Amino acid sequence: MGFIRHHAMMVTHWDIDRIDVAHGEAIRNGLDVSGIQVTEINGYATFCVFPDGSKEGWTYSANGDIGRDAFVAWLRAQESEPGYPLYEWAELCYGSDDDGATLTRHAWSRLEVTP
Repeated sequence: MGFIRHHAMMVTHWDIDRIDVAHGEAIRNGLDVSGIQVTEINGYATFCVFPDGSKEGWTYSANGDIGRDAFVAWLRAQESEPGYPLYEWAELCYGSDDDGATLTRHAWSRLEVTP
């Protein structure tokens, strides 16, 4: 039957050209993304990767997992060395069916939490 668990990501960089590249990579991985928003102060550029909206265990959810995993692998491949991220990013898992929220993975840690 499945249950709802949303997975969303935020990706930030100070260089608009670099965030354009990451934005394109997220799209190439089949992810639903927002436009890029640039802050007035310091010019940081950020976009959001939206949840796939599917129940866990369903094909559409599995495809979203595959796309996010590929995108995270790409983000990590951009590091100059492990733990020194080029992009600032985080993935949050939350949902109405389990009444909770968890930071599942992020640029500064190899520790990944399975929700």
